[in-house]
Amino acid sequence: MTVRNTPGNSYSASADLELIESHLAKVLFILGLDWADINTITIDDILNKINENYWLDPNGGAVSGQSYAPHDYNKINNGLLATLARRNWYWRQLAVGVS
Repeated sequence: MTVRNTPGNSYSASADLELIESHLAKVLFILGLDWADINTITIDDILNKINENYWLDPNGGAVSGQSYAPHDYNKINNGLLATLARRNWYWRQLAVGVS
């Protein structure tokens, strides 16, 4: 086990929060939401906006066993943005709780 020689804390909640908020702000910008409203926006608002912008066809977009390329594009973007939004939202809540 190694021992840290530097004095003070190795974790800075304010620096972590700044980085997380910059990532979350980029997601909000992609979705057309305003960072100035971050105190009134919920994770559900973000996920609903993702579903509005990157809709998923309830039938799966399948025709004769094949899917359409636009549906695949929307499905991938929906999943990636939802994962990114949830992760950054969670990390932000943790960092705000520590700071």
